[in-house]
Amino acid sequence: IYVGLFTAGAPLTLAVMGPVWGQLADRYGRRLMMLRANVAGTFVIFGMAYTSSVEGLLVFRFLQGLFTGTMPAAQALISTHAPSSKRGFALGALQSASFSGIMFGSSVGGLCADAFGYSSTFKLGGCMLILATLTIVFGVKEDFQQPIGRKPRGRYPPIGAALPVLIMILAVGFGRFFDRPI
Repeated sequence: IYVGLFTAGAPLTLAVMGPVWGQLADRYGRRLMMLRANVAGTFVIFGMAYTSSVEGLLVFRFLQGLFTGTMPAAQALISTHAPSSKRGFALGALQSASFSGIMFGSSVGGLCADAFGYSSTFKLGGCMLILATLTIVFGVKEDFQQPIGRKPRGRYPPIGAALPVLIMILAVGFGRFFDRPI
């Protein structure tokens, strides 16, 4: 049960908060949301290093989903700032980096946890997020201007034709990952 909750915690809360962070990115800028996601991720990962219970890890895992969302933030930033002739390549490179990180992160993280312990491994992950945050602070510029005539609204815009695609993504994700805790 704990493994299932840990596995589902971040995606569940990210699914709830994703549209909220997206709407805030439309209002205040994608770079700011990328920084928010990385800084929050840094605190969460360091928090995991210092927790001493399974319940504490679960709390941090749920907080991870509530406040991070680094991949959607990176996708939004790249899709709006890459030159249109290179946008597909840039998003593809982001996906390659993401899947490579997942693949190698699990292996290297397991080796580090085995050699140095879980706490040190979480601290190492937090340090990597600090480096990523500094890269964004000093290497990514955004001249964000809210679209003219757009008034911030308190509710989500209608999703219309995207609904079947979202349902398909949900079904595929469920099919791929429902047995992950096992």
